[in-house]
Formats: sequence, C-alpha cells, structure tokens
Amino acid sequence: MNSDPFARTAVRELVSELAQAGQTVATAESLTAGLLAGAIAGVPGASDVLRGGVIVYATDLKHSIGGVDADVLAAQGPVAAATAEQLAVGAKTTCGADWGVGLTGVAGPDTQDGRAVGTVFLGIAGPDGAEAIQLALTGDRWQIRLGAVESAVSELVHRLRARRSR
Repeated sequence: MNSDPFARTAVRELVSELAQAGQTVATAESLTAGLLAGAIAGVPGASDVLRGGVIVYATDLKHSIGGVDADVLAAQGPVAAATAEQLAVGAKTTCGADWGVGLTGVAGPDTQDGRAVGTVFLGIAGPDGAEAIQLALTGDRWQIRLGAVESAVSELVHRLRARRSR
C-alpha cells in the first residue's frame, strides 16, 4: 500500500516541471493548512523548487502575514477571489518565489460567511500576473481539502507546460 496521500495528484510532475523551468513556488494556505506545501515537500527534489509557505487559517493572519489588504477582507471576506489572489501574490513576494499559490475556502461542515461548503478559491501568481479561480468541490472536509490541493497542483502544471510550449 502506498502511504502517500497525494500519490494520485500530479505533484511529482509539478516538481519536475518547476525544476526543468528553473523556477520555484511558495504557498499561502487557509483551508488546506499546509497540505499543498506538504505534498510538494514529499517529492524528492522538492528542496530545489519549494521556497516555503504560510498557513493563514485565521482571518487576521490573511492580512498580517498573508498580504491580503484589510479593505478586501472587510468588503469581500476571507473566502473570496480577491483574497486568494492576494494570498498568492503575498506568498510569491514574501518567499521570493517565481510562483505563488493562495488557497482559501469552506471545507465544512457548515457554511462560512454565506459561502457554501466546497466553495474554494485558488489564487495563482506567476511571471505573467495573478488571478483567482473559483472551485466547487464536493465531499467531506478531507475530500474538499485534498481536492483543493489536486486542483492547485494541476493548474500549476498546466501553466508551467503552457509557458514551456510558447
């Protein structure tokens, strides 16, 4: 039995793509609480591509160490596209990485700030700018959190491969 809970994700491909590109990644994670950084760190060679990350589970930490503007948090809340995008930029900037990933969302079992369980925002900041993607994930807390990691890994692999093929 494989003891790697991320064996079904493309995390090995992500580490390989980053290494081939000579680029690095950093994370700012809320609902995943470090699972993305942990998944990357579980791959041999990760020390060449993973700069670091922050866990910003509490809303105030999204501002104080995650880099999210207080006005964005006040107006849109901790689970929002702008929050995820600014978390990604904050991770990239703070850790001096080529890529930043921000993850925020509702893993359940209850709604949060009017957001349904499974609502996740994935922020990606890279050489071409930053944006956020809204995800609608299903399952229990663990499945939603793993789904967020899988989505982040897949999106990064896609973007790295698209840049390479230019």
